[in-house]
Amino acid sequence: MLWERRKELSNTSGKTDQSIGDEQRRLLANVHGGHLHVVYGLGKVACRIFDSVRAISNRRPGSWAD
Repeated sequence: MLWERRKELSNTSGKTDQSIGDEQRRLLANVHGGHLHVVYGLGKVACRIFDSVRAISNRRPGSWAD
């Protein structure tokens, strides 16, 4: 998808190389921002699950978490 968009931008006539570069940078920033947002969300969920597992295991005497 990104590669097709990049080809489309490079084939665009009437734009300078600078404006094409700016548009590619903006597109890449949007893609990377989306990935970071997803990773951050998954990390928060994983931390929440880990904390709840640790809390449950700490309540049991003689658990593996000692």
